[in-house]
Amino acid sequence: MLLAIRDSNLGTIVIRDHKIVDGDKATFGRAFWAFNALFNVFQYCHPLISIDDTHLYSQYKVKLLVVVAYDANNRAYPLCFTIVKKEMNNNWSWFLDLLH
Repeated sequence: MLLAIRDSNLGTIVIRDHKIVDGDKATFGRAFWAFNALFNVFQYCHPLISIDDTHLYSQYKVKLLVVVAYDANNRAYPLCFTIVKKEMNNNWSWFLDLLH
């Protein structure tokens, strides 16, 4: 699904991390995506971002990490997203490195 979003939105960044098991099967690790249109809006926002996380309650029990910027009218613009299995230091580091 993320690759379809990337292909239909020019400049959108999608990075997936997965593990190969049993030779040809992949298991989900984590995923990062950022829409190019939202990055273009960032130049009109305050030079400050908010970073937060939330639980996604589904059968998979994952966390959503989000970076948000605010414009002069204090409207929020989400800049990028990451889905991880657990909130751990290495997942936050991976997310912040990709944000940079």
